[in-house]
Amino acid sequence: MSPSLTNLVRKHASERPNDVAVIAKGGHLSFRDLVGRAEALARSLGGLTARAESPVLVSGHRSGETVAALVGALLSGRPFLIVDPAAPDAVLRKLLERVEPAMALADGTLAARLRDLGVHTMGVGEAAAAGGNGRALTATAYLVTTSGSTGDPKVIAVSRANLDAYSTGLIDRLGLAEPTSFASVTPLWTDLGHTAVFGALATGGTLHLVDEGTAVSPREMAAYLARHHVDFLKTTPSHLSALLAGENLRPPTRTTLLLGGERLPWALVDRIRSLTPGVRVFNHYGPAECTVGAAMGEVPATRSDGTASVPVGHALRGSELRIVGDDGVTVPAGESGEIQISGAGVALGYLDGGPAPRSLTLSADGRDWYPTGDLGRLLPDGSIEVQGRLDRQIKVRGHRVEPGEVEQALLETPGVARAHAFGLRTEDHVLDLVAAVVPLPGSGATADGVMGWLKERLPGAVLPSRVVLLDELPLTPAGKVDEQSIAEAPGSAGGDGPSKTEEGHLVEELFEDLLGRRLSPSDSLLDNGFNSIVAIRFLARLNSEAGVEIPLHLLFEHPTIAEIARLVDGDLTSTP
Repeated sequence: MSPSLTNLVRKHASERPNDVAVIAKGGHLSFRDLVGRAEALARSLGGLTARAESPVLVSGHRSGETVAALVGALLSGRPFLIVDPAAPDAVLRKLLERVEPAMALADGTLAARLRDLGVHTMGVGEAAAAGGNGRALTATAYLVTTSGSTGDPKVIAVSRANLDAYSTGLIDRLGLAEPTSFASVTPLWTDLGHTAVFGALATGGTLHLVDEGTAVSPREMAAYLARHHVDFLKTTPSHLSALLAGENLRPPTRTTLLLGGERLPWALVDRIRSLTPGVRVFNHYGPAECTVGAAMGEVPATRSDGTASVPVGHALRGSELRIVGDDGVTVPAGESGEIQISGAGVALGYLDGGPAPRSLTLSADGRDWYPTGDLGRLLPDGSIEVQGRLDRQIKVRGHRVEPGEVEQALLETPGVARAHAFGLRTEDHVLDLVAAVVPLPGSGATADGVMGWLKERLPGAVLPSRVVLLDELPLTPAGKVDEQSIAEAPGSAGGDGPSKTEEGHLVEELFEDLLGRRLSPSDSLLDNGFNSIVAIRFLARLNSEAGVEIPLHLLFEHPTIAEIARLVDGDLTSTP
Protein backbone atom coordinates (compact mmCIF):
# COMPACT_ATOMS: atom_id res chain seq x y z
CA MET A 1 0.00 0.00 0.00
CA SER A 2 1.32 3.44 -0.90
CA PRO A 3 2.03 5.96 1.89
CA SER A 4 -0.88 8.23 2.77
CA LEU A 5 -0.77 11.84 1.64
CA THR A 6 -0.34 13.13 5.20
CA ASN A 7 2.58 10.77 5.81
CA LEU A 8 4.23 11.97 2.61
CA VAL A 9 3.87 15.63 3.61
CA ARG A 10 5.39 14.92 7.03
CA LYS A 11 8.19 12.97 5.36
CA HIS A 12 9.01 15.92 3.06
CA ALA A 13 9.04 18.28 6.08
CA SER A 14 11.43 15.97 7.90
CA GLU A 15 13.83 15.39 5.00
CA ARG A 16 13.71 18.81 3.28
CA PRO A 17 12.27 21.25 5.82
CA ASN A 18 13.49 24.40 4.07
CA ASP A 19 12.13 23.53 0.61
CA VAL A 20 9.30 25.82 -0.50
CA ALA A 21 5.92 24.08 -0.24
CA VAL A 22 3.57 26.94 -1.20
CA ILE A 23 4.02 30.19 -3.09
CA ALA A 24 1.12 32.66 -2.98
CA LYS A 25 0.66 36.38 -3.41
CA GLY A 26 1.05 36.99 0.33
CA GLY A 27 4.33 35.07 0.63
CA HIS A 28 5.55 31.50 0.75
CA LEU A 29 5.67 28.61 3.21
CA SER A 30 8.45 26.07 3.62
CA PHE A 31 7.52 22.47 4.36
CA ARG A 32 8.64 23.05 7.96
CA ASP A 33 6.30 26.03 8.27
CA LEU A 34 3.43 24.27 6.50
CA VAL A 35 3.55 21.13 8.65
CA GLY A 36 4.20 23.11 11.83
CA ARG A 37 1.07 25.23 11.31
CA ALA A 38 -0.96 22.23 10.16
CA GLU A 39 -0.04 20.17 13.23
CA ALA A 40 -0.93 23.04 15.54
CA LEU A 41 -4.29 23.31 13.77
CA ALA A 42 -4.78 19.55 14.01
CA ARG A 43 -4.33 19.66 17.79
CA SER A 44 -6.89 22.44 18.02
CA LEU A 45 -9.38 20.72 15.73
CA GLY A 46 -8.93 17.47 17.62
CA GLY A 47 -10.30 19.18 20.72
CA LEU A 48 -13.65 20.06 19.10
CA THR A 49 -16.66 18.34 20.63
CA ALA A 50 -18.75 18.20 17.44
CA ARG A 51 -19.31 14.74 15.95
CA ALA A 52 -16.40 13.39 13.90
CA GLU A 53 -18.25 13.68 10.58
CA SER A 54 -18.83 17.43 11.04
CA PRO A 55 -16.51 19.23 8.62
CA VAL A 56 -14.29 22.23 9.09
CA LEU A 57 -15.26 25.01 6.71
CA VAL A 58 -12.19 26.65 5.15
CA SER A 59 -12.17 29.99 3.34
CA GLY A 60 -11.15 29.58 -0.29
CA HIS A 61 -8.75 32.52 -0.33
CA ARG A 62 -5.62 31.67 -2.32
CA SER A 63 -3.04 31.66 0.44
CA GLY A 64 -0.59 29.45 2.28
CA GLU A 65 -2.86 29.65 5.32
CA THR A 66 -5.60 27.91 3.34
CA VAL A 67 -3.26 25.05 2.42
CA ALA A 68 -2.16 24.78 6.05
CA ALA A 69 -5.82 24.55 7.04
CA LEU A 70 -6.46 21.71 4.57
CA VAL A 71 -3.45 19.73 5.76
CA GLY A 72 -4.35 20.46 9.38
CA ALA A 73 -7.84 19.07 8.87
CA LEU A 74 -6.42 15.95 7.23
CA LEU A 75 -3.99 15.46 10.13
CA SER A 76 -6.78 15.92 12.68
CA GLY A 77 -8.94 13.25 11.05
CA ARG A 78 -11.78 15.71 10.43
CA PRO A 79 -13.04 16.46 6.87
CA PHE A 80 -12.70 19.92 5.33
CA LEU A 81 -15.03 21.80 3.00
CA ILE A 82 -13.65 24.81 1.12
CA VAL A 83 -16.08 27.73 0.83
CA ASP A 84 -16.26 30.38 -1.87
CA PRO A 85 -15.67 33.66 0.03
CA ALA A 86 -18.01 35.46 -2.42
CA ALA A 87 -20.87 32.93 -2.17
CA PRO A 88 -24.24 34.64 -1.55
CA ASP A 89 -25.85 34.14 1.86
CA ALA A 90 -28.60 32.04 0.25
CA VAL A 91 -25.97 29.62 -1.06
CA LEU A 92 -24.31 29.40 2.35
CA ARG A 93 -27.67 28.71 4.03
CA LYS A 94 -28.39 25.84 1.62
CA LEU A 95 -24.96 24.44 2.32
CA LEU A 96 -25.44 24.60 6.08
CA GLU A 97 -28.72 22.70 5.67
CA ARG A 98 -26.72 19.79 4.23
CA VAL A 99 -23.74 19.85 6.60
CA GLU A 100 -23.34 20.76 10.25
CA PRO A 101 -19.83 22.25 10.45
CA ALA A 102 -17.76 21.83 13.55
CA MET A 103 -16.33 25.29 12.95
CA ALA A 104 -15.05 27.58 10.20
CA LEU A 105 -11.49 28.75 9.59
CA ALA A 106 -12.02 32.16 8.04
CA ASP A 107 -11.26 35.84 8.47
CA GLY A 108 -12.78 39.14 7.43
CA THR A 109 -16.15 39.44 5.74
CA LEU A 110 -16.70 35.71 5.26
CA ALA A 111 -16.07 35.06 8.95
CA ALA A 112 -18.62 37.71 9.93
CA ARG A 113 -21.22 36.31 7.54
CA LEU A 114 -20.72 32.76 8.80
CA ARG A 115 -21.01 33.92 12.42
CA ASP A 116 -24.31 35.60 11.53
CA LEU A 117 -25.47 32.23 10.22
CA GLY A 118 -24.61 30.56 13.51
CA VAL A 119 -21.23 29.01 12.66
CA HIS A 120 -18.41 29.05 15.23
CA THR A 121 -15.58 30.84 13.41
CA MET A 122 -11.86 31.42 14.06
CA GLY A 123 -8.93 32.65 12.04
CA VAL A 124 -6.34 30.05 11.01
CA GLY A 125 -3.65 31.51 13.29
CA GLU A 126 -6.10 31.95 16.15
CA ALA A 127 -7.25 28.32 15.90
CA ALA A 128 -3.69 27.01 15.71
CA ALA A 129 -2.78 28.83 18.90
CA ALA A 130 -5.82 27.54 20.77
CA GLY A 131 -4.39 24.11 21.48
CA GLY A 132 -6.43 21.00 22.17
CA ASN A 133 -6.16 17.25 22.13
CA GLY A 134 -7.95 14.18 20.90
CA ARG A 135 -8.68 13.15 17.35
CA ALA A 136 -11.79 12.90 15.17
CA LEU A 137 -12.49 9.46 13.73
CA THR A 138 -13.85 9.60 10.21
CA ALA A 139 -12.90 8.13 6.86
CA THR A 140 -13.89 11.30 5.04
CA ALA A 141 -11.08 13.55 3.77
CA TYR A 142 -13.14 16.38 2.32
CA LEU A 143 -16.56 17.46 1.08
CA VAL A 144 -17.14 19.19 -2.24
CA THR A 145 -20.32 20.67 -3.68
CA THR A 146 -21.67 20.51 -7.22
CA SER A 147 -24.74 21.86 -8.97
CA GLY A 148 -27.95 19.86 -8.37
CA SER A 149 -30.82 19.28 -10.78
CA THR A 150 -33.42 19.84 -8.03
CA GLY A 151 -32.18 23.32 -7.20
CA ASP A 152 -30.14 22.21 -4.18
CA PRO A 153 -26.37 21.62 -4.27
CA LYS A 154 -25.05 18.07 -4.09
CA VAL A 155 -22.49 17.50 -1.34
CA ILE A 156 -20.02 14.72 -2.11
CA ALA A 157 -18.03 12.95 0.62
CA VAL A 158 -14.56 11.90 -0.55
CA SER A 159 -12.60 9.50 1.63
CA ARG A 160 -8.94 9.53 2.58
CA ALA A 161 -8.50 6.30 0.65
CA ASN A 162 -10.07 7.97 -2.40
CA LEU A 163 -7.68 10.92 -2.14
CA ASP A 164 -4.63 8.70 -1.68
CA ALA A 165 -5.69 6.59 -4.67
CA TYR A 166 -6.06 9.65 -6.89
CA SER A 167 -2.71 11.11 -5.82
CA THR A 168 -1.01 7.77 -6.48
CA GLY A 169 -2.71 7.36 -9.86
CA LEU A 170 -1.76 10.90 -10.90
CA ILE A 171 1.90 10.46 -9.96
CA ASP A 172 1.98 7.09 -11.72
CA ARG A 173 0.44 8.39 -14.96
CA LEU A 174 2.75 11.41 -15.11
CA GLY A 175 5.78 9.29 -14.19
CA LEU A 176 6.83 11.52 -11.29
CA ALA A 177 9.73 10.42 -9.11
CA GLU A 178 11.12 13.78 -7.95
CA PRO A 179 9.62 16.87 -6.27
CA THR A 180 7.34 18.46 -8.86
CA SER A 181 5.90 21.97 -9.00
CA PHE A 182 2.26 22.56 -9.93
CA ALA A 183 0.46 25.84 -10.63
CA SER A 184 -3.14 26.25 -9.47
CA VAL A 185 -5.15 28.90 -11.36
CA THR A 186 -8.72 27.77 -10.62
CA PRO A 187 -10.96 28.30 -7.55
CA LEU A 188 -9.98 26.19 -4.56
CA TRP A 189 -13.61 25.41 -3.66
CA THR A 190 -13.97 23.24 -6.78
CA ASP A 191 -12.03 19.99 -7.10
CA LEU A 192 -10.56 20.92 -10.49
CA GLY A 193 -7.56 22.49 -8.76
CA HIS A 194 -7.00 19.54 -6.41
CA THR A 195 -4.71 18.06 -9.07
CA ALA A 196 -2.23 20.87 -8.45
CA VAL A 197 -2.70 21.05 -4.67
CA PHE A 198 -2.29 17.37 -3.91
CA GLY A 199 0.10 16.66 -6.78
CA ALA A 200 2.58 19.16 -5.35
CA LEU A 201 2.11 18.05 -1.73
CA ALA A 202 2.44 14.34 -2.57
CA THR A 203 5.70 14.75 -4.49
CA GLY A 204 7.26 17.28 -2.13
CA GLY A 205 7.23 19.93 -4.83
CA THR A 206 6.04 23.53 -4.81
CA LEU A 207 2.39 24.55 -5.11
CA HIS A 208 1.99 27.89 -6.92
CA LEU A 209 -1.31 29.49 -5.92
CA VAL A 210 -1.45 32.02 -8.76
CA ASP A 211 -3.59 35.00 -7.78
CA GLU A 212 -6.75 35.66 -9.77
CA GLY A 213 -5.50 38.87 -11.38
CA THR A 214 -2.44 37.11 -12.77
CA ALA A 215 -4.38 34.00 -13.80
CA VAL A 216 -6.68 35.96 -16.12
CA SER A 217 -4.02 38.20 -17.71
CA PRO A 218 -2.09 36.70 -20.66
CA ARG A 219 0.81 39.09 -20.15
CA GLU A 220 1.04 38.60 -16.37
CA MET A 221 0.63 34.83 -16.67
CA ALA A 222 3.43 34.72 -19.24
CA ALA A 223 5.64 36.75 -16.91
CA TYR A 224 4.82 34.43 -13.99
CA LEU A 225 5.73 31.30 -15.95
CA ALA A 226 8.95 32.97 -17.12
CA ARG A 227 9.86 33.97 -13.56
CA HIS A 228 9.00 30.68 -11.83
CA HIS A 229 9.82 27.10 -12.65
CA VAL A 230 6.43 25.41 -13.06
CA ASP A 231 6.40 21.77 -14.14
CA PHE A 232 2.61 21.39 -14.53
CA LEU A 233 -0.19 23.89 -15.09
CA LYS A 234 -3.75 22.60 -14.59
CA THR A 235 -6.70 24.56 -15.97
CA THR A 236 -9.76 24.30 -18.23
CA PRO A 237 -9.65 24.42 -22.04
CA SER A 238 -11.80 27.59 -22.08
CA HIS A 239 -9.47 29.40 -19.64
CA LEU A 240 -6.35 28.46 -21.59
CA SER A 241 -8.05 29.30 -24.91
CA ALA A 242 -8.78 32.79 -23.61
CA LEU A 243 -5.21 33.27 -22.41
CA LEU A 244 -3.92 32.25 -25.86
CA ALA A 245 -6.28 34.58 -27.74
CA GLY A 246 -3.38 36.97 -28.35
CA GLU A 247 0.24 35.93 -28.45
CA ASN A 248 1.27 37.41 -25.10
CA LEU A 249 1.28 33.92 -23.60
CA ARG A 250 3.36 31.15 -25.09
CA PRO A 251 3.46 28.14 -22.76
CA PRO A 252 7.11 27.37 -22.03
CA THR A 253 8.21 23.90 -23.09
CA ARG A 254 9.25 23.09 -19.51
CA THR A 255 5.62 23.47 -18.37
CA THR A 256 3.34 20.54 -19.16
CA LEU A 257 -0.32 21.47 -19.59
CA LEU A 258 -3.01 19.46 -17.81
CA LEU A 259 -6.43 20.32 -19.23
CA GLY A 260 -9.71 19.14 -17.73
CA GLY A 261 -13.22 20.04 -16.68
CA GLU A 262 -14.50 20.29 -20.27
CA ARG A 263 -14.17 18.53 -23.59
CA LEU A 264 -10.85 19.48 -25.20
CA PRO A 265 -11.15 20.73 -28.82
CA TRP A 266 -8.49 19.64 -31.31
CA ALA A 267 -8.33 23.25 -32.50
CA LEU A 268 -7.01 24.36 -29.11
CA VAL A 269 -4.30 21.69 -29.18
CA ASP A 270 -3.30 22.91 -32.67
CA ARG A 271 -3.13 26.47 -31.32
CA ILE A 272 -0.97 25.41 -28.35
CA ARG A 273 1.46 23.54 -30.55
CA SER A 274 1.69 26.35 -33.08
CA LEU A 275 2.78 28.73 -30.30
CA THR A 276 5.06 26.28 -28.48
CA PRO A 277 6.12 23.26 -30.54
CA GLY A 278 7.13 20.40 -28.29
CA VAL A 279 5.02 21.34 -25.26
CA ARG A 280 3.35 18.33 -23.65
CA VAL A 281 -0.44 18.34 -23.20
CA PHE A 282 -2.51 15.90 -21.12
CA ASN A 283 -6.30 15.55 -21.19
CA HIS A 284 -7.79 14.84 -17.74
CA TYR A 285 -11.28 13.44 -17.15
CA GLY A 286 -13.51 12.53 -14.25
CA PRO A 287 -16.44 13.80 -12.19
CA ALA A 288 -16.12 15.01 -8.61
CA GLU A 289 -17.88 11.80 -7.52
CA CYS A 290 -14.76 9.92 -8.63
CA THR A 291 -12.21 12.07 -6.76
CA VAL A 292 -11.06 14.73 -9.22
CA GLY A 293 -10.32 12.39 -12.13
CA ALA A 294 -10.45 8.79 -13.25
CA ALA A 295 -8.69 8.92 -16.63
CA MET A 296 -5.90 10.89 -18.24
CA GLY A 297 -3.73 10.61 -21.29
CA GLU A 298 -1.14 12.57 -23.21
CA VAL A 299 -2.59 14.12 -26.35
CA PRO A 300 -1.19 12.24 -29.37
CA ALA A 301 0.93 14.02 -31.96
CA THR A 302 -1.70 13.40 -34.64
CA ARG A 303 -5.47 13.65 -34.46
CA SER A 304 -7.34 10.42 -33.77
CA ASP A 305 -9.37 9.47 -36.83
CA GLY A 306 -13.06 10.30 -36.57
CA THR A 307 -12.89 12.00 -33.15
CA ALA A 308 -14.72 15.27 -32.62
CA SER A 309 -12.67 16.13 -29.54
CA VAL A 310 -9.45 14.94 -27.92
CA PRO A 311 -9.75 11.50 -26.23
CA VAL A 312 -9.31 11.42 -22.45
CA GLY A 313 -6.85 8.54 -22.47
CA HIS A 314 -6.98 5.49 -20.23
CA ALA A 315 -8.12 4.91 -16.66
CA LEU A 316 -5.74 5.92 -13.87
CA ARG A 317 -4.29 3.13 -11.78
CA GLY A 318 -6.93 1.85 -9.38
CA SER A 319 -9.85 2.93 -11.60
CA GLU A 320 -11.76 1.24 -14.40
CA LEU A 321 -14.00 2.77 -17.07
CA ARG A 322 -16.56 1.02 -19.24
CA ILE A 323 -19.15 2.01 -21.85
CA VAL A 324 -22.65 0.52 -21.44
CA GLY A 325 -25.87 0.67 -23.43
CA ASP A 326 -29.39 1.33 -22.18
CA ASP A 327 -29.57 -2.29 -20.98
CA GLY A 328 -26.48 -1.86 -18.78
CA VAL A 329 -24.42 -4.22 -20.92
CA THR A 330 -20.97 -3.20 -22.15
CA VAL A 331 -21.11 -2.16 -25.81
CA PRO A 332 -18.48 -3.08 -28.45
CA ALA A 333 -15.60 -0.71 -29.16
CA GLY A 334 -16.65 2.17 -31.39
CA GLU A 335 -20.28 2.20 -30.21
CA SER A 336 -21.58 5.01 -28.00
CA GLY A 337 -22.99 4.56 -24.52
CA GLU A 338 -22.79 5.83 -20.96
CA ILE A 339 -19.37 6.07 -19.31
CA GLN A 340 -19.36 4.28 -15.95
CA ILE A 341 -16.51 4.28 -13.42
CA SER A 342 -15.49 1.78 -10.76
CA GLY A 343 -12.52 1.46 -8.45
CA ALA A 344 -10.64 3.12 -5.62
CA GLY A 345 -11.53 6.66 -6.66
CA VAL A 346 -15.32 6.34 -6.42
CA ALA A 347 -16.36 8.57 -3.51
CA LEU A 348 -18.23 7.55 -0.36
CA GLY A 349 -21.51 9.15 -1.47
CA TYR A 350 -23.81 12.17 -1.21
CA LEU A 351 -24.68 13.92 2.05
CA ASP A 352 -28.38 14.66 2.52
CA GLY A 353 -28.21 16.23 5.96
CA GLY A 354 -27.57 13.04 7.92
CA PRO A 355 -24.27 11.60 9.17
CA ALA A 356 -24.08 8.72 6.66
CA PRO A 357 -23.48 9.46 2.97
CA ARG A 358 -26.04 8.11 0.48
CA SER A 359 -24.62 5.73 -2.12
CA LEU A 360 -23.90 7.20 -5.55
CA THR A 361 -23.19 3.90 -7.29
CA LEU A 362 -25.24 1.13 -8.86
CA SER A 363 -24.41 -2.54 -8.44
CA ALA A 364 -23.69 -4.65 -11.49
CA ASP A 365 -21.62 -7.78 -12.07
CA GLY A 366 -20.90 -7.92 -8.36
CA ARG A 367 -19.21 -4.50 -8.42
CA ASP A 368 -20.22 -0.90 -7.78
CA TRP A 369 -20.18 1.47 -10.74
CA TYR A 370 -20.76 5.22 -10.80
CA PRO A 371 -23.00 6.19 -13.76
CA THR A 372 -21.49 9.47 -15.00
CA GLY A 373 -24.26 10.45 -17.40
CA ASP A 374 -21.52 11.19 -19.94
CA LEU A 375 -21.83 9.78 -23.45
CA GLY A 376 -18.66 8.20 -24.79
CA ARG A 377 -17.10 5.46 -26.87
CA LEU A 378 -14.08 3.19 -26.67
CA LEU A 379 -11.49 3.82 -29.39
CA PRO A 380 -9.33 1.12 -31.04
CA ASP A 381 -6.30 2.02 -28.90
CA GLY A 382 -8.32 1.54 -25.70
CA SER A 383 -8.68 5.26 -24.93
CA ILE A 384 -12.09 6.91 -24.51
CA GLU A 385 -13.69 9.80 -26.37
CA VAL A 386 -16.24 11.80 -24.37
CA GLN A 387 -19.03 12.78 -26.77
CA GLY A 388 -21.49 14.76 -24.64
CA ARG A 389 -24.21 14.20 -22.04
CA LEU A 390 -27.17 11.86 -21.74
CA ASP A 391 -29.04 14.49 -19.71
CA ARG A 392 -29.14 18.30 -19.66
CA GLN A 393 -26.09 18.79 -17.47
CA ILE A 394 -23.42 21.04 -19.01
CA LYS A 395 -19.90 22.23 -18.18
CA VAL A 396 -19.43 26.02 -18.13
CA ARG A 397 -15.79 27.11 -17.81
CA GLY A 398 -15.04 23.82 -16.07
CA HIS A 399 -17.93 24.05 -13.58
CA ARG A 400 -20.68 21.46 -13.62
CA VAL A 401 -24.05 23.17 -14.11
CA GLU A 402 -27.52 21.63 -13.89
CA PRO A 403 -29.91 23.86 -15.89
CA GLY A 404 -32.67 22.61 -13.60
CA GLU A 405 -31.03 24.36 -10.65
CA VAL A 406 -31.02 27.65 -12.56
CA GLU A 407 -34.62 27.15 -13.72
CA GLN A 408 -35.74 26.49 -10.15
CA ALA A 409 -34.18 29.79 -9.03
CA LEU A 410 -35.75 31.58 -12.00
CA LEU A 411 -39.22 30.28 -11.16
CA GLU A 412 -38.81 31.58 -7.61
CA THR A 413 -38.05 35.06 -8.97
CA PRO A 414 -40.91 37.55 -8.42
CA GLY A 415 -42.79 38.20 -11.66
CA VAL A 416 -41.52 35.14 -13.57
CA ALA A 417 -44.09 32.69 -14.96
CA ARG A 418 -41.95 30.28 -17.00
CA ALA A 419 -38.24 29.75 -17.49
CA HIS A 420 -35.74 27.74 -19.50
CA ALA A 421 -31.94 27.54 -19.11
CA PHE A 422 -29.53 25.94 -21.57
CA GLY A 423 -25.93 25.89 -22.78
CA LEU A 424 -24.97 27.79 -25.92
CA ARG A 425 -21.63 27.08 -27.58
CA THR A 426 -19.81 30.08 -29.05
CA GLU A 427 -17.78 30.04 -32.24
CA ASP A 428 -14.56 29.46 -30.26
CA HIS A 429 -16.06 26.37 -28.56
CA VAL A 430 -16.70 28.06 -25.19
CA LEU A 431 -20.02 27.12 -23.58
CA ASP A 432 -22.19 29.90 -22.13
CA LEU A 433 -25.31 29.51 -19.99
CA VAL A 434 -28.37 31.39 -21.26
CA ALA A 435 -31.67 31.86 -19.40
CA ALA A 436 -35.03 32.70 -21.01
CA VAL A 437 -37.96 33.89 -18.88
CA VAL A 438 -41.60 34.66 -19.56
CA PRO A 439 -42.77 37.34 -17.10
CA LEU A 440 -46.19 37.36 -15.49
CA PRO A 441 -48.46 39.90 -17.23
CA GLY A 442 -48.12 43.33 -15.65
CA SER A 443 -45.32 42.23 -13.32
CA GLY A 444 -42.83 44.75 -14.66
CA ALA A 445 -40.07 42.13 -14.51
CA THR A 446 -36.83 43.12 -16.28
CA ALA A 447 -33.78 41.17 -17.35
CA ASP A 448 -31.60 43.23 -15.02
CA GLY A 449 -33.99 42.58 -12.14
CA VAL A 450 -34.03 38.84 -12.75
CA MET A 451 -30.24 38.76 -12.94
CA GLY A 452 -29.98 40.71 -9.69
CA TRP A 453 -32.25 38.18 -7.97
CA LEU A 454 -30.15 35.27 -9.23
CA LYS A 455 -26.88 36.86 -8.07
CA GLU A 456 -28.18 36.81 -4.50
CA ARG A 457 -29.17 33.14 -4.66
CA LEU A 458 -26.84 31.22 -6.96
CA PRO A 459 -23.09 30.61 -6.92
CA GLY A 460 -21.21 32.66 -9.48
CA ALA A 461 -20.27 29.52 -11.43
CA VAL A 462 -23.91 28.77 -12.32
CA LEU A 463 -25.11 32.30 -13.11
CA PRO A 464 -26.41 32.69 -16.68
CA SER A 465 -24.28 34.81 -18.98
CA ARG A 466 -27.45 36.66 -19.96
CA VAL A 467 -31.20 36.70 -19.38
CA VAL A 468 -33.65 36.98 -22.28
CA LEU A 469 -37.24 38.17 -21.69
CA LEU A 470 -39.85 36.67 -24.02
CA ASP A 471 -43.64 36.77 -24.39
CA GLU A 472 -43.63 32.97 -24.79
CA LEU A 473 -41.00 30.24 -24.94
CA PRO A 474 -40.62 29.40 -28.64
CA LEU A 475 -41.12 25.74 -29.58
CA THR A 476 -39.76 23.57 -32.37
CA PRO A 477 -42.16 21.55 -34.57
CA ALA A 478 -41.40 18.62 -32.25
CA GLY A 479 -42.73 20.60 -29.29
CA LYS A 480 -39.37 21.20 -27.60
CA VAL A 481 -38.09 24.62 -26.52
CA ASP A 482 -36.41 26.25 -29.55
CA GLU A 483 -33.09 27.18 -27.98
CA GLN A 484 -31.63 28.52 -31.21
CA SER A 485 -34.40 31.11 -31.48
CA ILE A 486 -33.77 32.16 -27.90
CA ALA A 487 -30.04 32.44 -28.58
CA GLU A 488 -30.70 34.87 -31.42
CA ALA A 489 -33.00 37.09 -29.33
CA PRO A 490 -31.55 40.23 -27.69
CA GLY A 491 -30.83 40.31 -23.98
CA SER A 492 -31.60 43.22 -21.68
CA ALA A 493 -31.84 46.43 -23.68
CA GLY A 494 -30.57 49.90 -22.85
CA GLY A 495 -31.93 53.17 -24.12
CA ASP A 496 -28.78 54.83 -25.40
CA GLY A 497 -27.80 55.05 -29.02
CA PRO A 498 -24.48 53.95 -30.52
CA SER A 499 -21.21 55.41 -29.31
CA LYS A 500 -19.98 58.53 -31.10
CA THR A 501 -16.26 58.31 -30.25
CA GLU A 502 -13.58 56.26 -31.97
CA GLU A 503 -12.84 54.52 -28.69
CA GLY A 504 -16.54 53.74 -28.21
CA HIS A 505 -16.81 52.27 -31.70
CA LEU A 506 -13.79 50.03 -31.07
CA VAL A 507 -15.11 48.79 -27.73
CA GLU A 508 -18.58 48.20 -29.23
CA GLU A 509 -17.13 46.22 -32.13
CA LEU A 510 -14.95 44.06 -29.89
CA PHE A 511 -17.79 43.19 -27.53
CA GLU A 512 -20.22 42.58 -30.38
CA ASP A 513 -17.73 40.08 -31.78
CA LEU A 514 -17.00 38.46 -28.40
CA LEU A 515 -20.59 38.33 -27.14
CA GLY A 516 -22.26 37.70 -30.49
CA ARG A 517 -24.69 40.65 -30.25
CA ARG A 518 -24.68 44.45 -30.15
CA LEU A 519 -25.21 46.25 -26.87
CA SER A 520 -25.94 49.88 -26.18
CA PRO A 521 -23.29 51.96 -24.36
CA SER A 522 -25.22 51.84 -21.06
CA ASP A 523 -26.02 48.11 -21.02
CA SER A 524 -24.50 46.17 -18.15
CA LEU A 525 -21.94 43.80 -19.62
CA LEU A 526 -22.27 41.64 -16.50
CA ASP A 527 -25.88 40.89 -17.45
CA ASN A 528 -25.01 40.09 -21.06
CA GLY A 529 -22.43 37.35 -21.01
CA PHE A 530 -19.39 39.17 -19.64
CA ASN A 531 -17.15 37.01 -17.46
CA SER A 532 -13.45 36.48 -16.79
CA ILE A 533 -12.97 34.46 -19.99
CA VAL A 534 -14.56 37.18 -22.14
CA ALA A 535 -12.51 39.77 -20.26
CA ILE A 536 -9.25 37.99 -21.07
CA ARG A 537 -10.19 37.84 -24.76
CA PHE A 538 -11.21 41.50 -24.80
CA LEU A 539 -7.96 42.68 -23.23
CA ALA A 540 -5.89 40.60 -25.66
CA ARG A 541 -7.78 42.01 -28.67
CA LEU A 542 -7.62 45.57 -27.31
CA ASN A 543 -3.87 45.32 -26.86
CA SER A 544 -3.41 43.78 -30.32
CA GLU A 545 -5.62 46.24 -32.22
CA ALA A 546 -5.11 49.46 -30.27
CA GLY A 547 -1.93 48.95 -28.25
CA VAL A 548 -3.83 49.76 -25.04
CA GLU A 549 -3.66 47.88 -21.73
CA ILE A 550 -6.29 48.14 -18.99
CA PRO A 551 -6.11 46.39 -15.60
CA LEU A 552 -8.67 43.61 -15.58
CA HIS A 553 -10.29 44.66 -12.31
CA LEU A 554 -11.34 47.99 -13.88
CA LEU A 555 -13.50 46.18 -16.44
CA PHE A 556 -15.57 44.69 -13.63
CA GLU A 557 -15.70 47.98 -11.73
CA HIS A 558 -16.89 49.86 -14.87
CA PRO A 559 -18.87 47.20 -16.79
CA THR A 560 -20.48 49.22 -19.60
CA ILE A 561 -19.25 50.03 -23.08
CA ALA A 562 -19.42 53.76 -22.36
CA GLU A 563 -17.28 53.49 -19.22
CA ILE A 564 -14.75 51.13 -20.81
CA ALA A 565 -14.48 53.46 -23.81
CA ARG A 566 -13.52 56.25 -21.41
CA LEU A 567 -10.91 53.95 -19.86
CA VAL A 568 -9.48 53.29 -23.32
CA ASP A 569 -9.48 56.98 -24.14
CA GLY A 570 -7.68 57.72 -20.87
CA ASP A 571 -5.03 54.99 -21.47
CA LEU A 572 -4.99 53.72 -17.89
CA THR A 573 -1.98 51.43 -18.40
CA SER A 574 -0.34 52.53 -15.16
CA THR A 575 -3.47 52.33 -13.02
CA PRO A 576 -2.89 49.93 -10.09
